Amino acid sequence: VLLARMAADIDAISHGRLVLGLGSGDMPREFQQMGLAYPTIQERQVALEEAIGIIRPLLRGETVTFAGTHHQADGVVLRPPLVQQPYIPLLIGGGGERTTLRYVAQYADMSSMAGASWAGGGSTRPLMSATSSRSCSASVRRLGVPTDRSSAQRCSAR
Repeated sequence: VLLARMAADIDAISHGRLVLGLGSGDMPREFQQMGLAYPTIQERQVALEEAIGIIRPLLRGETVTFAGTHHQADGVVLRPPLVQQPYIPLLIGGGGERTTLRYVAQYADMSSMAGASWAGGGSTRPLMSATSSRSCSASVRRLGVPTDRSSAQRCSAR
């Protein structure tokens, strides 16, 4: 909730130019420097999906009640409304071929996977996914993805 509130404030200060990027984190040293435990990748992925479940609807002006393992919200709504309409775009970053691609297809407006060894980096193209709540022909803007279709095809095959 706090991150969504800060995003809304930055959106206002920037006159509607914010893109909010989220990821599960993969650098133990960063966690250590902030005095945080470094959970397993599975725990970090669950926490990320829970955070998205709160932040995404808040950025769309919805009231959110959510009770998860890592995050909770009780009747939260962001006021005043966001500058960007219909909502602040959500970028999901990561390198996990299965989970990150699924999160991107289900929740994101764009992604950054430039650091993923399987992604090859450097190009921008649509993502197609049968796991998405969007139709298979829907596309998501992506940043730093492979120039071939193999990753998107693998995602749609799951």
